[in-house]
Amino acid sequence: MSYTEADLAAMGVKEDTLKLYYFKMTDGPWTLASNQIRDTENNTVTGDIPASELTGTPLCIGGEATVTGQYEVGAPPAVTVTFTPTEMDPTVEQTVTVGVSVPAGDSRTLAELTEVLFKVWYDDDGGTPADTEFDNAAADTQLCAVITWDGTSFSLDAGAGTTWLLGTCTAPTLTGTSGDFSLKFTPGKVAVETAGSARWQIAATATSEYLTGFGYDAEAAAMNWYGEMTLGSAVNVDWGSVPAGMDFDNTKAKQALGTTITYISNGDYTELSKSSAAWTGSGNTAALNENGTPESNAFSLKVYNADTLLSAQLLTADGTQFDTGDITDETGNSESDNYLWLKLGTPFSQDTYSGSITFIIQPG
Repeated sequence: MSYTEADLAAMGVKEDTLKLYYFKMTDGPWTLASNQIRDTENNTVTGDIPASELTGTPLCIGGEATVTGQYEVGAPPAVTVTFTPTEMDPTVEQTVTVGVSVPAGDSRTLAELTEVLFKVWYDDDGGTPADTEFDNAAADTQLCAVITWDGTSFSLDAGAGTTWLLGTCTAPTLTGTSGDFSLKFTPGKVAVETAGSARWQIAATATSEYLTGFGYDAEAAAMNWYGEMTLGSAVNVDWGSVPAGMDFDNTKAKQALGTTITYISNGDYTELSKSSAAWTGSGNTAALNENGTPESNAFSLKVYNADTLLSAQLLTADGTQFDTGDITDETGNSESDNYLWLKLGTPFSQDTYSGSITFIIQPG
């Protein structure tokens, strides 16, 4: 069977791949003839076909043609995270910059971004954060806050009932190949205090059709201690009329505070109380005795958060620790059984004396 060079060129078939085929009329398909001879000088291909198959059998010459193809693997967005402070304070706004860039060429721009995800999370051993740690960090008012840019707007998730806040955030112009996302956030009241090697990691991802890029702040940051204490209502503790020389175990010596004290903290804390050094009357002054041995026109006070005189602590003018606590949730640790005990020296000038008692929370 013959062919022409022009036929091969038109079809893009290589001459050295030509072969002779015939079609089996009974059961098909195209079958390669035996004893092939390719004569490239005379442009013919010959071969043997069994006589039993020669019943109007169609013949053809077949060969191989090669086409070329290519594709480019696009790089994911590159991400940098810049956070200047080395420490944070709960309830104080912070600013972080997330830089994102895509390779120039092939008309790529930041418009290809579908999501930028920023996380700040507590890491008890510090060190360099891995992308798996980033993936596993979940919104939690004590442990992690997540800021998401969905291509249009920003949102913050730090769990239910959180005091974390989202500030004013901005995105770059998306027509370029690089730009900065400026994120403002305020850590919540119970974002865990760091100690030792523990740090709050700060990292982000940027996602496009070319997968996801990951970046982090190399320094991370400490979280400072935070605590607050509130009284459920204004209180005036009134012992009424009491006898001079009254001891702590007198039935008139004990008074309930009459309100709940709520402590909120992101770490260990101590509960303290103090008294003004002098309580005044209309014409007399009573002095605070800090040792529990008041004499003439002097008094002592004890405090505790349970009706247990043996555990109560003497108040001083500088402050006395009477209990401790550790990290709370956002609702805090509420104590409603708070008591004061009064002891008077003798003699004592008759008068109505008043002063102040202060409750304090400090780092534990």
